[in-house]
Amino acid sequence: MKSRLKIIVAMDSFKGFFTSREAADIVKKQIIQRIPDSIVETFSIGDGGEGTIASLIEANDGIYEYVDVVDPLFNPIKAKVGIINETGYIEIAEASGLSFTKGKNLEFTSTYGTGMLIDYLYKKGIHNIVLALGGSATNDAGMGILEALGAIFTWESNIKKVTSSNLIDIKDIDISIIKEKYSDLKLNILSDVQNKILGENGATYVFGPQKGILKEQLAFYEEGVKNVVSILSNKTNCDLSKIIGGGAAGGVGATLSALFNANIQMGIEYVLNKIKFDECIKDADYVITGEGCIDSQSSQGKLIQGVASHCLRASVPCIAIGGIVKPGFEKIYELGICAVESTVTYPMDDKSIYDRREYNLTLAVDRIIRFLKI
Repeated sequence: MKSRLKIIVAMDSFKGFFTSREAADIVKKQIIQRIPDSIVETFSIGDGGEGTIASLIEANDGIYEYVDVVDPLFNPIKAKVGIINETGYIEIAEASGLSFTKGKNLEFTSTYGTGMLIDYLYKKGIHNIVLALGGSATNDAGMGILEALGAIFTWESNIKKVTSSNLIDIKDIDISIIKEKYSDLKLNILSDVQNKILGENGATYVFGPQKGILKEQLAFYEEGVKNVVSILSNKTNCDLSKIIGGGAAGGVGATLSALFNANIQMGIEYVLNKIKFDECIKDADYVITGEGCIDSQSSQGKLIQGVASHCLRASVPCIAIGGIVKPGFEKIYELGICAVESTVTYPMDDKSIYDRREYNLTLAVDRIIRFLKI
């Protein structure tokens, strides 16, 4: 090893264990302890999911503002938005995230709170908004957002609020108020998935189970989403079912893309561009990246794929750390990842994994450094 190594640490959050900043700082601390004269630069990075806005605010000296909204079950909360210059940043997880429901009570959930955040920024005079869609708790196809922005729903029965379970009862959606009120809204959507809104690889069948939809309920929820897709496709002259990435956040991607002509892009590429990642790694010796779980999905638009592709182009070796590593992880080698390390190296229960989380991550970094010294 040369005497003065430069190592870039670019970490995603380890959901329920570390924020991306916490993970990056733990990795840096261990590297400095083991290689005291090394140069270590850290980045907390999001890929369109939780932590995305934090990474952008941190890198660009942005600010947060806290807004009174509702969570997915309509309980009052304060959720934050980010502001960088004249652009507003929202994470759907802030107001409509899975952390509020833990995969329960999906039938009562709505994205209404996220719509309130969009409205807050717009009324503040910020008409350029970036919305990150990872980590949602809902399957309402964004109808809650539309309701918060002023859409008027006609129902088959006496229903007053949109939720993930009553989309099938919607007869019509009047979006004229939204089109008029937010006529100059420029919306950009960040996603970490490319799934479309309908079908076996769509919002309901792929992501519904993690939000609480049982196998025998999938067809029912799919029919509800299909109903509003049909209505809005006619209203917007855009076939929502064909939109790449439209299945993000329970279908929010397709709805907002069609309504506001919003661009859906992979969140990791947006973030890496904004933090000037290519410039940072051009003289690096190694990049260490990581996320809570490395599996087959890690090669499909997630943070590790994005970081690895940039490292491959720059001919910089990239090593990945997973909170856990599951079958199918091997696909990331094809992306340019040189080695994979897991923080969990022997069977242990969930409580033990949580209690030992920092120690396990520290040991994983230690093992990596030992290999680098060979």
